[in-house]
Amino acid sequence: MSDRSKFDIELPQSIIDSFARHLVSEIRAYYDSEEGQAGFEEWLKQQEDSQDA
Repeated sequence: MSDRSKFDIELPQSIIDSFARHLVSEIRAYYDSEEGQAGFEEWLKQQEDSQDA
């Protein structure tokens, strides 16, 4: 038995949708915060630096 099959479960689509809506609101709140905006700016800088290399 593989590790994947031990945990193979099916969730109703309504639970998946509800969880996704929750995640979206949490992600938006993070990126609206000062910490999230600073993290995004750092990520952008890293992307620019990696493209210049």
